[in-house]
Amino acid sequence: MTTRFWIGETVRARFVFTDPDTGGTVTPSGVVVRARKPNGMIVSYAASVSGNTAIADIPTDVAGDWWVRATATSPSPAAEEVMFTVVQTNII
Repeated sequence: MTTRFWIGETVRARFVFTDPDTGGTVTPSGVVVRARKPNGMIVSYAASVSGNTAIADIPTDVAGDWWVRATATSPSPAAEEVMFTVVQTNII
């Protein structure tokens, strides 16, 4: 995943859930995606799940480092995290 985006872009975050013991794929359910914006605000986003992958589209409106976490309640509690940086454009 590209980790640097311009402010105003929508970032598509993908989270892949696997069994920690076998490395095999698992289909998560009860997926919740939350992001901590650079200003400290925590925001929830809708996620779509296909197979072992959850996807969330995250519109960016604040420059800085964004931390995004997807959690699943089943088949066992699990979490995946990604981080990306949003930069302010000097043009617009």
